[in-house]
Amino acid sequence: MDIEDKLNTHLNQFSSAPFLFVGSGFSRRYIESEDWTGLLRKFSEYTGKTYEYYFSKANGSLPQVASLLAKEFYEVWWREDKYSESRNINKCKLVNEESPLKIEIANYLRQKSYIYGLSTSIDMEIDQLKKIVVDGIITTNWDLLAEQLFPDFNTYIGQKELLFANPKEILEIYKIHGCSTEPDSLVLTSENYAEFKERKAYLAAKLLTMFIEHPIIFIGYRLSDSNILEIITSIIKCLTPENIPKLQNRLIFVERDKNGQGDAFFEGFLSVDDISLPITRLRTNNFLAIYKVLSQYKRKFSAKLIKHLKEQFYQIVVTNDVNGKIHASDIEDENFNPDDIEFYCGVGISSELSSIGYSIPTKEALCADVVFDTKLYEPVQTVINTLPLLLAKCRMIPVFKYLKESKLLENNQTTLDTKILNKFKMTSRDFMTTNEYENRKLSLAGCHDIPSLIRKYGIEKSMKLILLLDKESVDLEEFGEILKQQFGLLSNKSNSAGFRKLVCFYDWLKYSQVV
Repeated sequence: MDIEDKLNTHLNQFSSAPFLFVGSGFSRRYIESEDWTGLLRKFSEYTGKTYEYYFSKANGSLPQVASLLAKEFYEVWWREDKYSESRNINKCKLVNEESPLKIEIANYLRQKSYIYGLSTSIDMEIDQLKKIVVDGIITTNWDLLAEQLFPDFNTYIGQKELLFANPKEILEIYKIHGCSTEPDSLVLTSENYAEFKERKAYLAAKLLTMFIEHPIIFIGYRLSDSNILEIITSIIKCLTPENIPKLQNRLIFVERDKNGQGDAFFEGFLSVDDISLPITRLRTNNFLAIYKVLSQYKRKFSAKLIKHLKEQFYQIVVTNDVNGKIHASDIEDENFNPDDIEFYCGVGISSELSSIGYSIPTKEALCADVVFDTKLYEPVQTVINTLPLLLAKCRMIPVFKYLKESKLLENNQTTLDTKILNKFKMTSRDFMTTNEYENRKLSLAGCHDIPSLIRKYGIEKSMKLILLLDKESVDLEEFGEILKQQFGLLSNKSNSAGFRKLVCFYDWLKYSQVV
């Protein structure tokens, strides 16, 4: 088997999606960003002294090199004309002598981003990288490459934010050494590292669940990297000896094949505090193959939906303040109204729930079911019980998916609610306001399908114009993918009604002709 098959087989033994642990080699590959030594070397030049001067004076300690450099750069920053604009912007933000160096390193790194067209092979890697399915990214990098590649992920910056926040371990980036968007957060000098080490046990406790429940793929690090060794050591100290084997096979180190030895996938060991920890090593220059494997993971539910449910449930459990968001009731209670709640958690006998639990879904829940085809709701019960209730309050509810899957019309069922039967009279005109209908040609400005809309107007405005397209020109697969990518709009009050109308349009296009 080649490395693609071997990695795929290895990851298939885990039920959860991986986490990426990303180091400086990752950024060096894609945005030519310097590693820590490279940055210190670059900024040493601005003081008129060499990196070697600071390195020897610091006895080879890179954090101490940064401390010495920061002290001298402080004077340069206040004196040199080329920093005058930066001084005017940031002088009120200085917190100590390290601040000017951190500010300028941050300014430099914020300018780094991936640029297409420089290398066809690397472009292919980036395109595939954007498709990977991972629950999160952990990194010691300060640049913004991870945010550029995964714009839907939430970012937690530094130890403090991670320690006092409540990460849900899905669609999240953990920048444990800080980020260039917040210069003071950078873990750079010996003083910063001393503070980081003081809190590393708490950080390890936060990361422990991720390491135990997910495979962790390290990219851009050397096996000897002191930062990684310290973090893994701290995590191991949180475990009892009998639990340490649970990490076995979960730590996967990707190494670049620098010496032309050829691809390899093999077991190795990491020596940590007199413990020989089994790891998996993958040596290759074919990163495209790795990203293809990571793109094949299929979720049963949308990551955004899972994250939303975790956030809602966490808030209820931790605060013990339901704030109208939770409802405890007998499902058969005549006063039960599913529209009054945002989160419903039920415990019962599945055979009973299958026949009585389908009046619970909200209009938003049905939209999620239509977009992601989760098949959470039994079609017959949805058509008979749920849809009449929802349509009585709101006109834009998806109905055709459930009519098709229920087969009630095929079985000559003629007692459907009139509000459902009226849906068969719908045309594309019903999805537009009078003004939209009369001015649709002007609004479309020659665009005839979804890709041309996006090229001309961008995704945000295109979402408002898709309804104006002729139904024959809408590619349902493209439409469905866009709805998945933009599903978060449903939870935005200012966009939810418009997004729900789009879902109903999709439901009408896809299923009304086959009912």
